[in-house]
Amino acid sequence: MKKITALLLAAVMVFSAFALSGCKDSEAAPEETLTSKIEDKAMAYRTDLMDSMSTLTDNSRVKDYLLNWAKSKSVEVTSDTNGNVFMTTDGTESYKDAPPTVVVCQYDASGTSGISDYIPAMASGLYLAKNATESGKLTVIFSPENQRDFSGISKVSSKYFPDDAQVFCLNPGNKQMWSFNSGSMSSYRFTGDVAYTVPSGDVAYTVTIQGLAGGIPDSGISGYPNPIKELGDLLASLKTNAVIFELAGISGGSCASLYPEGATATIVVDSGYVDKLETRLNSAIEKFTEKYSEDNPNLTYTFTQVEMPSRVFTKDTLNDFISTLYTLIDGVYLRDESEDLISITNLGTLECSDSAWSTSAVANSLTAESLADIDVTYETICSLSDIKYEKTGEQAGWSGDSESDFASSVAKAFKDYSDADMTFRDCVAATSASCVYEKNPACSIVNVMMNESKIERYTGTIVTFMADLPHAEEAGE
Repeated sequence: MKKITALLLAAVMVFSAFALSGCKDSEAAPEETLTSKIEDKAMAYRTDLMDSMSTLTDNSRVKDYLLNWAKSKSVEVTSDTNGNVFMTTDGTESYKDAPPTVVVCQYDASGTSGISDYIPAMASGLYLAKNATESGKLTVIFSPENQRDFSGISKVSSKYFPDDAQVFCLNPGNKQMWSFNSGSMSSYRFTGDVAYTVPSGDVAYTVTIQGLAGGIPDSGISGYPNPIKELGDLLASLKTNAVIFELAGISGGSCASLYPEGATATIVVDSGYVDKLETRLNSAIEKFTEKYSEDNPNLTYTFTQVEMPSRVFTKDTLNDFISTLYTLIDGVYLRDESEDLISITNLGTLECSDSAWSTSAVANSLTAESLADIDVTYETICSLSDIKYEKTGEQAGWSGDSESDFASSVAKAFKDYSDADMTFRDCVAATSASCVYEKNPACSIVNVMMNESKIERYTGTIVTFMADLPHAEEAGE
């Protein structure tokens, strides 16, 4: 009897072991969500780009990086002689009748911060090229530019933008948004003659502002501390408060169409004015840093005594220079009756040579009328100061239909992915969207301004949008 009982117990244990084993085998591993997948892979692509920045010092090297990346990931890739890189996937059979999706990402390694501002959009583009394969035809275009001139995308063949293409233009931006417009843009250069003389003072200081974030001028321009204007205002304040000084040189910024990241000036005074000058400088520094340091943690505003320069501006040159720089408009230019932003201007660079000083600026506007008014304003200021005015470039704006079926599909994808409502906003900055529109006005286009904080959400929206395109399963329901 005991033997039978023991055999029965053994049989139960064996059966239980098999049952438990079967349960474990049948338990599916936790399914990787789209959010976690994007967070893992897109962030990895971003990290790789950040880690490679020391070698990605010009656009040709960025192009090579993209080509090598695609080949290493078995992504179909081609390029053209203008530096554009095209990553493509044909999608799946079930989406064969879906309209093609095109994603445009800019890149530029020429600025002082390299490609850092472009990396969020590039990381999104790389994720889509490699992972958004269970949908329709996709082309991701990486286009080079040089100081926001859109030179690469402007030369892309129109064949990449067929009539039914759904185009997402990803642009770097401090203010993140989805929009169905972008501003027109004009660029300018103002030049004044410089005459030098030997300094009469005996103490020299270099005043430096640095560590600002830079970036593309946008609706947040009123909160950005332009260091060129700050030093110009400082010189005007010294003059107004009877601090007698001479200017040996001044410079700032690297690109007309970007916020300047820093500026520097060298001032000469007589030793009898040292205390008065330092008091004014300390006061300016205290006010400036108190107002802007919280939003700009790397900001520094300093002055240091330096060796005497061999030459300074003549009195007439200095007076003309201070008057012009103080008068040149920078920041918000126009708002409408509802206080919505219409146009902005940005003084982006300032430099001096042996015979001239020059500063460059860019204006962006949602209306042609306001942009034309800015032209007249700058030209008038220059004519009154005997400064050479030159309009160096322009780009048309773009406006799409925020009530279209395409816009509704984008908003739905955003809602489905993020459980948040989409609000389309006005984008006063010029973007690649206007270049795409010039290629083919029949395309459906949306403009996306993004930085690193929204890589996952914005990429997920595009993936969801592509998954929602017409496909075989829907036709069979």
